Amino acid sequence: MNPYIVVAVMLVVDVISIPFIIKSILKKDIKKKGLAIAAFLAVFIAIEAAFSVFYINANQFYDREGNTYTAAENVLYYDRSGNEFILHETKVDRYHFISTDSKIMYIAERVYIDTDGYIVYDKENEFKQTDREYVYTDSDGNEYFRAEEIKWNHKGELKVKNKE
Repeated sequence: MNPYIVVAVMLVVDVISIPFIIKSILKKDIKKKGLAIAAFLAVFIAIEAAFSVFYINANQFYDREGNTYTAAENVLYYDRSGNEFILHETKVDRYHFISTDSKIMYIAERVYIDTDGYIVYDKENEFKQTDREYVYTDSDGNEYFRAEEIKWNHKGELKVKNKE
C-alpha cells in the first residue's frame, strides 16, 4: 500500500480524535489546563511527525538512478544499452524482467546486477557463486549479484537487502 495514503489516513483519524482528547483534559481538575494541552499537542505532533518520516522512508524503494518508488514492483532496472525493465510476476508464480517497451523478456533466475547496477542476462547460465556471500562471477571474473538479493539506496548505490 502507498505509504502516503497510510500516513494521510492516520492524520485524518488523529484530527478527528484530538478534540475528544482535549475535551477530556478540560474536564479534569488540572490547574494548568492550557499547559497540559500544549504539552500533549507538542508530544503528539513530534510522535506523529517522526512516525510519518520513518514509515514513509521504510516503504520507499529506489532504482540505480536514485528515483523513488512506493512499491517494489514498480522499480525500474536498466541495462547498459539504455533499456528499462520491470520485474513481472506471471500467473504461475514465475518471474521475468520485461522491458518497458515489451520487446525484451528475460527469465528472472538468470538476471544479475553488475557492480555498476546494470542488469546482465546470463543467457548461457554460466555465472557461478563465489565463496563470498551474494557474489557471483562470470568466466572473466566479473562480479555480479542476484537481482532479488540487492536494492538501491536514495543515492542509487547498490546494497545487499539483508545487509543494510
